[in-house]
Amino acid sequence: IANRTNAAVEGLIGFFVNTLALRVDLSGNPTFVELLQRVRQHMLSAYAHQDAPIEQVIEALNLPRNLSHAPLFQVLLAWQSSADHDAVIDLPALTLAPVAWQKPTIEFDLALSVAEDDGELAVTWQYSTDLFSRQTIAQMRGHFQTLLATIVDQPSQSIATLPLFSPTELAQIVAAGTGSELPEAADLCLHYLFEWQALRAPEAPAIFYQTQVISYGELNAMANRLAHALLEEGHGQGERIAIYLERSPQMVAAILAILKCGAAYLPLDVDYPAERLAYLLADSGATLLVTEASLVAQLPPTDVPICQLLPSAVAEQPTTNPAITVKASDPFYQIYTSGSTGLPKSVVAAHKGVANTIRATTLCIGMTPRDRLFQFIPIGFDAAAIDIFAPLSCGASIVIHPHPTRLSDQELLAVMAAHKVTVANMSVARWHQFVNDVALQQQKLPTHLRAFLTGGEKPNPQTLRTWAELAEHEMSYVSSYGPSEASISAMIYHTTNHAVRAMPPLRIPLGEPIPNVAIYLLDDALQPVPRGVPGEIYIGGVGVTDGYWQRPDLTAAHFVAAPPFATASGTASRLYRTGDLARQLADGEYEFLGRVDTQVKIRGFRIELSEVESQLRQLATVREAVVLAVEIGAENGAEDKRIVAYVETTAATTSQTQLADELKLRLPSYMLPSAWVLMPTWPLTPNGKIDRQR
Repeated sequence: IANRTNAAVEGLIGFFVNTLALRVDLSGNPTFVELLQRVRQHMLSAYAHQDAPIEQVIEALNLPRNLSHAPLFQVLLAWQSSADHDAVIDLPALTLAPVAWQKPTIEFDLALSVAEDDGELAVTWQYSTDLFSRQTIAQMRGHFQTLLATIVDQPSQSIATLPLFSPTELAQIVAAGTGSELPEAADLCLHYLFEWQALRAPEAPAIFYQTQVISYGELNAMANRLAHALLEEGHGQGERIAIYLERSPQMVAAILAILKCGAAYLPLDVDYPAERLAYLLADSGATLLVTEASLVAQLPPTDVPICQLLPSAVAEQPTTNPAITVKASDPFYQIYTSGSTGLPKSVVAAHKGVANTIRATTLCIGMTPRDRLFQFIPIGFDAAAIDIFAPLSCGASIVIHPHPTRLSDQELLAVMAAHKVTVANMSVARWHQFVNDVALQQQKLPTHLRAFLTGGEKPNPQTLRTWAELAEHEMSYVSSYGPSEASISAMIYHTTNHAVRAMPPLRIPLGEPIPNVAIYLLDDALQPVPRGVPGEIYIGGVGVTDGYWQRPDLTAAHFVAAPPFATASGTASRLYRTGDLARQLADGEYEFLGRVDTQVKIRGFRIELSEVESQLRQLATVREAVVLAVEIGAENGAEDKRIVAYVETTAATTSQTQLADELKLRLPSYMLPSAWVLMPTWPLTPNGKIDRQR
């Protein structure tokens, strides 16, 4: 503003301009007209303090400094009226003329200068080249023009729903987030693919279990006998049948049998506590529980009928495939995950969704009948379906150990060597542990192992680089992203050890949408966000389930009708709201930023704990990190939240002071942990993830 409120300076030549910091209030989803009225009131109130120099205001506030943005505010709007622009200063014996001057530096992140010129508005964009590229500003300029055009047309439209993108750009965004079309992958039933493999090569090994080798023909016969027995007892389509079995060929046969008779299976991990088992059996509506005699004593009291697997009971049943027609839209399994209310919640996934994920995975790593996949994921976790059906759908073999999670890393290495395992699928936390132990023992990864699959969490870049150095032969690494609500996976990132070695600095994106799946980054109004802007991940396509079992409240909150731009493209009719934050980078890759619900407020500052974790993991001295907001009793008896960092370091000599000093270079002081805990090992959940509750 001109800042010439004092009549004494009216006739003086000089630069009296001051900057006013305005807080724009967008609460309540106002229309543009309403927002204009709010801004006017804010400006009139701010004029009362226009004499206070902005430099002194910033100094008095003592704001935390960060190299990534200017303090207090980042965007400056300067408006030059036509009266100012056309003003002529008449001085004796002097001729004055305006000179256009390009300022070489900028005090703020972004400045928008608007000048009235002969009935038009001339807009100049100035920006910090350390923060923005020319391409980003050009994109921003286009969005601003689209926004202004819509405001002129529809000034009474709510701000949140004003479009930023032209129709052409919106179509490009939708196309970029949509996986390739693979119609056959979305119209499959996995047990039919297994039956075809059993017909094609009945003598081929399907399962390696300790000293046993079960062929495709033998496994199909085992499954068919049980399927016919279930059908004979009146079980079949429309039912959910629970499985409570140790890892074994019988477990795989039971899953196949349930699918063959048209039912869906409910996997129950034998390590689950009795209280959880009781809840799952009661809540799921399971009509039968398949188990074995040695496990019956572990079960809680239940009204669900129990079927014990006794070879003599099914010995006389046919070994032919049951004549039951199962559609791709029929239920495949019911999976439970932890719930925010403290009680587990579940989804029922269809054959087509799970088959689509399995097909995308096998295509990604090029799985063939020569492959052997180590079955590591616990049966109660959705990714266990990859362990079972990725091999069985393409003629490969499953290697099963009765207790793989109890194996040390060296024992795991020995088991995989004994069975010449080519593909291993495990949780990110266990993969980190395994890779780092192999490195610590100064070993190399065996040449028969050609691919690692992980999912559920973002892998550590340093561990990925360590893995690349341990593999002297060509090896693949695949990281999948996706919740149970979207049938295991929605995006897949694939790289090789050679590519990782040639990739400094290393960045691990979420990957690309798998076939028949659409990914959208949306704001709170379900509008797409521009590249570089954080948005919540919404998933559409064939893998999205129908909602939470018997939880209409949760279903309404997380499964939403697709906005018009998505339905118009034909990619999705409904979307799953993941609660995950990401942004699309300039190269089109998706970068995971954390959870929507990990935001905490400490000492008045809003802090994303996932951001602190992310910065810690980027330190060369950090192998893994978990950051929590912990309640600590204050001196006055009140509770006080503090940031606590739990860190596993790459070297025993790394100190807490060293970590704090390094993190200070990346984060403002209010985001720094106030306490540190060095972790030699991590507590894991039954699904192999880091247990944050412990």
